[in-house]
Amino acid sequence: MYFDVIEVSEEARVATEPLGTKEKFWYRDNEERVLFKIGRENTGEDWAEKIACELCRLIGLPHAKYEFAVWKENRGVVSPSIVPANADLVLGNVILTAMDRTYPGNRYYRVRQHNLKNVLRFVSIRNINLPIGFEGETGIETALDVFMGYLILDAWIANTDRHHENWGVIVTDSKVYLSPTFDHASSMGRNESDKIRREKLQSNDENRSTEGYARRAKSAFYSSNTKGVKLNTFEVVKIASSACPMACETWIKRIADIPNEMIRDQFSRIPKDRISELGIDFAVKLLDVNRKRLLKEVENIT
Repeated sequence: MYFDVIEVSEEARVATEPLGTKEKFWYRDNEERVLFKIGRENTGEDWAEKIACELCRLIGLPHAKYEFAVWKENRGVVSPSIVPANADLVLGNVILTAMDRTYPGNRYYRVRQHNLKNVLRFVSIRNINLPIGFEGETGIETALDVFMGYLILDAWIANTDRHHENWGVIVTDSKVYLSPTFDHASSMGRNESDKIRREKLQSNDENRSTEGYARRAKSAFYSSNTKGVKLNTFEVVKIASSACPMACETWIKRIADIPNEMIRDQFSRIPKDRISELGIDFAVKLLDVNRKRLLKEVENIT
């Protein structure tokens, strides 16, 4: 059974969304605000968003919900707003600018001041609550513990786009909550051609294989304000895990408990015109490679 594809009315558009680089707009479904994101042709952005959403669901990670959609023959995804009425989403660039007036909050690329330790320090503030509707448990009790889950998700799916507009907090009149994780379109090798995927799946050269590809996944976090060196996604996990080792172990064990067959089943539900068989094979292999790497990370922690 394929995932549903929602048809968005041609007249639905009520407001554009200026954030980000991709074309998107807001519309209303009854009383709910919903974002439609147009997937750029032959990029796999739509299926990467949907599969990341389903993987979050499987491990119980707070996340924005995504469904396949079409509007005026434009394929994409829709996502109900994660921000309740009378609340605001405050993104990382605004937060870091408030912490440091020199922070380049208006820049989008190569922001070396997007320093992982500064971000972790902010998320560790005691008055930041767990995401709305998320109930903690032993090992996952603070906003930092949940944010650790977001970083582990990035390592698992090879998400390279956790930049300063792809995390934040939700602010109400009386409380501040960590936002759910959102925007995972730059993941799982969704942009690679089938030619490249085939070569990496078949290669016996460690550097040219799927394993080599996985090791090269860079995060959007930098090691310091002065060095223009991006951390890879596993370096991010290693650094963050020292602040919340129990949460790190808990999230990784949740990932380990998901059978490969269940993961492949999610891909089998993608409409055939949105992903190739090689796209599925490569993404599933990449997830398996990264899961094994995460399990080794747990061994180092424990």
